[in-house]
Amino acid sequence: MMNQQPFLKRIKQHFPEITFKRSRILTNGWDNVAIILDNKIIFRFPRKRQNPQFKIELALNPFLIKRISSVPIPHYTFIPKDKSFVGYTMIQGKSITPERFKKIPLSQKQKIAKQLVNFLHELHRFPVPTARKCGVISAWSAIDARKWHEEQAIIAYKKMSKQDSAIVKDLIRLYDKNYNFKPQLAHQDLTWDNMLISKNKTVAGVIDFGDIQITDPAGDIGRLAEYGIDFMDLMIKYYRPKEKNFRNRAIKAYVFFSLSLLAFSVTMKRKDYWQRGYEMIKTRKAGSI
Repeated sequence: MMNQQPFLKRIKQHFPEITFKRSRILTNGWDNVAIILDNKIIFRFPRKRQNPQFKIELALNPFLIKRISSVPIPHYTFIPKDKSFVGYTMIQGKSITPERFKKIPLSQKQKIAKQLVNFLHELHRFPVPTARKCGVISAWSAIDARKWHEEQAIIAYKKMSKQDSAIVKDLIRLYDKNYNFKPQLAHQDLTWDNMLISKNKTVAGVIDFGDIQITDPAGDIGRLAEYGIDFMDLMIKYYRPKEKNFRNRAIKAYVFFSLSLLAFSVTMKRKDYWQRGYEMIKTRKAGSI
């Protein structure tokens, strides 16, 4: 296990007024190591000291706090002068895992969907010029994205049966199109890892804006297909997009997100990623997409 003492030392150095009795370290994040103090304050430390995206997240946070009121989001209140890490009051709740989600009654799932749609409306309507001033960049071009996903596919296919790889290739063929859309500010990592649920089964908060970009807003809803295509369609219904190709764009995002998980499972030796990514193949076999 990673030693938390160097991180605690930096916290005490920059914020000597903070006192605590217990601390624990979380190292399962892709981009950050987290230190939790007394289950009340969380500090995030980028794995790479020079992380441009982290600086962008810090610059954007005050503006997001003013714009988003539908669900709680992190409010960065402990920022050292060198801006090398950040701390905030923890949002209390549990991750909305697919297993937890299955146990929630339909009526409550509908309420969760409406909460998330309100959140996405606030986020997606955020002024793009303001986001650009904070340093937020646009997503990859279609050509760059295509090249990257081809590389991920090659990695994933090595572990798949011929039947499963054929299913993925068919999905890519169906949805790998350059759909027209209006670029908007999008979370880009709206998965169950980054959504919290309260004891009364409402959305307690949305966290981790480290991948935020100016891109296709349908991608945020597409990732929610981890809860089932039916839930994704419910989200689209409440979201009320104007474009007819919105659902296809959402499914495209789900397919390529799942493909990435499959590839990361191989390169990072994470069985849980394979299980999550493979749900897309099972969904296809069931005829939902």
